[in-house]
Amino acid sequence: MFDSFLNYKNCANLWSAVFLLFYFILPGFIWINKDFEGEYGLLAAITLCSVVFIQLGLRCKIEKFVYSKKNRKIKLNWNILYIAVWIFFPVYLFLVYSTADSIPLLDTLRGATDSESSFSRGAFLKGRQGWEVIFQYISAFFTYTILPLIAAKSFIDNKRWRYVFLVICLVYCLSFMQKALFLNILLPVIFALVVVGKFKTRHFFNFCILIFLILFSLVWLTSSDLSDEGGGASYFSAQYLPISALDYFLWRSFAVPVFTAQDMLFVFLNQFHSVPLLGASSTFISGIFGMEKINIERYVFEYQFGSWNEIANANAFFAVDLYVNFLWPGVVVFSFLIGLLFRLLNKNKDPAIGIQGVLLGWYLFSAPLLGLMIGNGYIVFVMIVLFMQESRMQSFNGNNKKIESVC
Repeated sequence: MFDSFLNYKNCANLWSAVFLLFYFILPGFIWINKDFEGEYGLLAAITLCSVVFIQLGLRCKIEKFVYSKKNRKIKLNWNILYIAVWIFFPVYLFLVYSTADSIPLLDTLRGATDSESSFSRGAFLKGRQGWEVIFQYISAFFTYTILPLIAAKSFIDNKRWRYVFLVICLVYCLSFMQKALFLNILLPVIFALVVVGKFKTRHFFNFCILIFLILFSLVWLTSSDLSDEGGGASYFSAQYLPISALDYFLWRSFAVPVFTAQDMLFVFLNQFHSVPLLGASSTFISGIFGMEKINIERYVFEYQFGSWNEIANANAFFAVDLYVNFLWPGVVVFSFLIGLLFRLLNKNKDPAIGIQGVLLGWYLFSAPLLGLMIGNGYIVFVMIVLFMQESRMQSFNGNNKKIESVC
């Protein structure tokens, strides 16, 4: 069972199940029992529609056209990409750390309160001014697009400095206390080790424990202001007061994604009167078409906590963001396209490319599609999948088994 679970080619079905569990079954149960007010019924309907069309896209044999030998591809030289990352990423690290007022992880270890740590995390990238504003976009491009790809490829090709690269990436991701960001690097490495036969089923539980301990430690470090009495508001609301680090961890993991998605729908229906944003939530799209930029994630944050915050966002499930921007047609069309992308990653013969499907589902779980593609630069990876082919026709994994690479 676990061998099948750890096969990255099953990731589309796995994530479809996760989406249904969190955003269809649980909201549907809440809606049927009328336990909480809100738009949980609409959230369940949107999720079901999205998953259906993801599955439809997953079953279209688009790879016969995209990966056809008749199509001319741009040659992708992995060695050039390796060198570029080893040059530009350290330069970026030097600039971002040398210009930072403080480093969130060090502040927390020195005893900063929860509110002080939260401010430090926001100021590290999102609070930059002037030319330093570009750091948050460079960071997103590295951590969501380039570094996961290079990390996976490094372990598949058994590169000499792969562990050094992994440690540098993980330290950076952990340094500004964005709790789950390190998984963007660690997950592709785990699946790369599975591909080359160095990660056995018996290691799975050890890695799960390790990931839990890292996540729990990050939560514990930022939970100094928890209420001793706890409780208070509904468990599925931002006003709930966890009583311990474990309670906070579970609440953040299982309740926050659900009620944040519902809150975005509530804000959209009541504050924006169901008028679609038509891409205005994206800085790039709103700039091109001369629309006013609408930071709906901040409107949701304001609804949840009662105050506007320029560096705080309440990101929601990708299908909800599609509905807010383009209503049902957006959910249908873009979910179908996501299914096609999952299909291409599944059928790609380069494991480093295919493994990224695991992360795609992880990103979509709690991030807007437009922000992922444009703001985080994920569209670059999509272009690699569609239009590029590895310059050398064969590479070798750790067991010296030939892997044909056609991107």
